[in-house]
Parts: sequence; structure tokens; C-alpha cells
Amino acid sequence: MLREVLQGLHVLEVGRFISGPFCARLLADCGAQVIKVEPPACGDPARAMGPFLGDKPHPERSGLFLYVNTNKRGITLDLSRPQGAALFRRLARDADILVDNMPAGTLESWGLGYDGLRRLNPALIVVSITDFGLSGPHKGFKGSQLVHAAMGGWMSSNVMDTRAPVRPGGWVIHYVAGVAAALGAMTAVFHRDITGEGIVVELSQQEVMLEVGSAQFTAQMHTGVGVTRSPGSLGFPGLLPCRDGWVGLNAMSFRNWANLCKLVGHPELSEEPDLARMAGRQARAAELTAMVLPWSESRGKWEILMDGLKQGATVGFVATTEDIANFPIHEERGFFVEVAHPEMGKVKLPGPPFRLGAGAPHTSPTPAPTLGQHNNEVYQEAGLSQEEVEAMAQEGTI
Repeated sequence: MLREVLQGLHVLEVGRFISGPFCARLLADCGAQVIKVEPPACGDPARAMGPFLGDKPHPERSGLFLYVNTNKRGITLDLSRPQGAALFRRLARDADILVDNMPAGTLESWGLGYDGLRRLNPALIVVSITDFGLSGPHKGFKGSQLVHAAMGGWMSSNVMDTRAPVRPGGWVIHYVAGVAAALGAMTAVFHRDITGEGIVVELSQQEVMLEVGSAQFTAQMHTGVGVTRSPGSLGFPGLLPCRDGWVGLNAMSFRNWANLCKLVGHPELSEEPDLARMAGRQARAAELTAMVLPWSESRGKWEILMDGLKQGATVGFVATTEDIANFPIHEERGFFVEVAHPEMGKVKLPGPPFRLGAGAPHTSPTPAPTLGQHNNEVYQEAGLSQEEVEAMAQEGTI
């Protein structure tokens, strides 16, 4: 059902790395027909990033590229050449959405700015994802996960104050930007249905980072008191070592706290008035941790998790990638889907982040395209002959 929702919606993606490609992939998961445009020879830089199958770098064996580019057709085109830009304009005439996460001003420098494309296709929606936006003093500045986490305030409050700030793991900011961009794209589709006109959807990854941490900044603006890094999340309640890893124990309400005390074998702690609030527990963290450590270190993470669920406590463990791959809940819900890739064979990937219908099964996606895989198909659909396609390939335009 999910793959039927956006059928008939045509998307051009000039994307690289994660945010733009993930935005387009989410639209493709819902049935949009996505054409990914890559530079000839090297392709999307994500092809050069791992993890790689067998730990052997290869442009067609990047797990990252495979994950964010399923359900798309792929072509190569040198947009910096006049012939390439002209061919891109031909493709843009029939597109509903253009997803672009190149540095600000890149498409304009090739004569492919929004104003020109809009004259060709007044209904075109352009989704622009940049590091710092299309206006303002930082327009054109380059960013990264580290830069955005630091300048967005996340790193000023996410770890203990006894050590240097730490950036968030993985590429979370880029994925969140991709989700926000997909939401913006669909909002623009509704806008176009009402007005008949396309529009630019502008997204700054820096501002996405600020949205993620907005509660902290709201407190600063309304109370004048900033949120700072805490004395530490190690200890009780917090992170504790167990027999085979680490567990996280939390208590957001008094009921959670009472259940947690029962779980660790110290129900009497819930009767002490000064421990009813988080501030009191933090003040006695060293004492509480010493009491609870023998309990956690003598138990395995799965045992603690299952006992915690039965007790109604807020408990989880620090899962490894191996743990996640083998979680029974993912198997039961069919979260991972299998894709058959021409270079990598059968690979399991996470399915879409949502379902239409409670418990609705995910469908297996088509694999990420190999570099230039659909050149002949797409360019002939655009009106080029086989001879023209071959000639442009020989001159390096495609």
C-alpha cells in the first residue's frame, strides 16, 4: 500500500551523501518515481564511504549508499557542462520535485537556478538543503555533523561536564534533515495543489539541529537560565555496567522511581523523601551507585531488560549492532527487508520508518542503482536517440 501513495509524482535528485538522498528515498518508499543524478566517473561521494561489503572499498559496495538510495533510478550527467545543463533542463520540464543538497549557489553557477527552471516548469517544487540556508551571513559556509552539533548547542548539554563535549554518533543530523526535507516537499505539493504554482522549500541543516534541541533554548529564552552539561549520567539512576555490557535505568516520575527501586532490590529507597526528586538522587549518586552496582554487575543485559519490563521500570541496555540485528521484535515486525543487489548479493536493510496500517508488512525495495545504470532508459524517455546517448557518453557529458 505504501508504494502506491505517491505514484505519478516525479522527483529529480541532485543529491550527495545523506540528507538529500534520504529525503528522495523516503519519497521513493511511498511510490514517487525518483531519478538520481550523479556526476560521471566518481558518482555520489557516499559511494566512497563505508561500510563496505567484505571491508573492501568499491563504489558499488557501499552500505551507506545502498541504504539511502533504494527504490531509485540512477543516471550520470555532468551539470557543469553546457550540454549537461541543457539536458538537465529537459528532465526538469517534466519533474514535480527537484531535491538539491549541493552547496548553496552550486546549481545557480551552472545556470540551473530556480528562477530559470521555474520559467521552464512553473509547477516545479525545489527542495534546497544547505548547511546554513540560502540567505544570511553564513550562506555558502560549509558544515558537517560535528559543526552543526557544536554550533547548534547539542554538544553543550549532551554529556558529563567532566570531559570534553562529544558529537552525536552516526549521522543523525543528516537523517533528520532528510526527514524534514521530505515533509517540506509534501507540504509544497499540497501548496501547489491549491495555488497551481511551484515553490522553493528551503532547509538549513543548522536550523534543523536547533529544532532538535529547541526545548533547551526555549528554557533559556523564557527563564534566562541555560541548560548545561550534567555532573554525569554514569551511576544510579543512569548508566551502569552489567555482566555483558551496559544498562540504562531511568525514572521520570515517582512511580517509575518506586518501580526502579524494587527492580534493583532496594524498595526502601522510594520511601526516602529526599530521593523523590531527581536533584536529590543526583546529590547522592555515589552512594546509590555503590548500593546498586553489585546487583547490575551480577546480571546480564537481557535479564535486566526483561525483569525491568515486568516490574514497570524504565530500563534499556546499550545495544550493539549485533544485538539490533538479532532483536526478536524486529524479526516479528518484519522491520528489516531484503534487497538483492547485483554487486553485494542479498542484503538486509531497515525498512521505511513508518507503515500505512497497523502491522502492515514492508515490501522489499529495488536496490540502489549502479553508477549510470539507467542512462539509456531515462535519456531515451527524454527523447534522445541511442546514438545521441552514446555520443554524449563518449564526450564525458553523461
